[in-house]
Amino acid sequence: MRKGYFTPPVLIILAIIIFAVAILIAINTDLVKRIRTKPTPTPISSSTPTSDTDREPTASAEIANWKVYKNDTSKYALSYPPSWKPFECLLLKETKPCFISEDYVSATGKPIEELSEKDSNDPKRGLILKVFSFPKEQGKIAKSCKDAGIPNEDCQEMLVGSVHTLKLTYRSHESVPPELKVASFSVVLLGEQFEHLIAMHFPECKLANEGEFECNESEKQASKIFDQILSTFQFLD
Repeated sequence: MRKGYFTPPVLIILAIIIFAVAILIAINTDLVKRIRTKPTPTPISSSTPTSDTDREPTASAEIANWKVYKNDTSKYALSYPPSWKPFECLLLKETKPCFISEDYVSATGKPIEELSEKDSNDPKRGLILKVFSFPKEQGKIAKSCKDAGIPNEDCQEMLVGSVHTLKLTYRSHESVPPELKVASFSVVLLGEQFEHLIAMHFPECKLANEGEFECNESEKQASKIFDQILSTFQFLD
């Protein structure tokens, strides 16, 4: 008689295989259930990146589109806001480079083109930048506000490029009529051949009733623009 295929050893092996498969199925089924029932993790919120248009403009970005003025005679160059107007001012019987803001109005009310040497080109409104260049002298230049004997509130030590200088703030004397009061920032920069006096004049702040100046923000803005212009100053070879 022919023996069947399902002998006891074969049955035992099949039972073991079926048992192992059942275990694997059970494990996989449980794993699938866990994956399906596991809550989806909440993504960590991150701040939205600031676009270039939302960023505060840096100093270099603000002056990137400024116009450039070069003076080959006095060996320097600087940049000024694109809305400003360069002009040759008559100063000390000579013409000197001047730059006026778009809202500039002279103290006399005359257009700057019509001002004579006797007329003041100081501003009743707006800003004016003046540049005086002289052959370099060997005179002693104060290196600090203390050496210059100027109060700290009217003097600031600063670097323009690699040149150490003093930024001085001038205010009109009390006897000057209010409509003619003007203030200025100025620095002296020493080059190889020339020394340059750069001054920005702006209408002086008037004292308000509560003891505060009415145009503090205007002065801060003037100081900012003056410092930005200085940051562009270059000595030419």
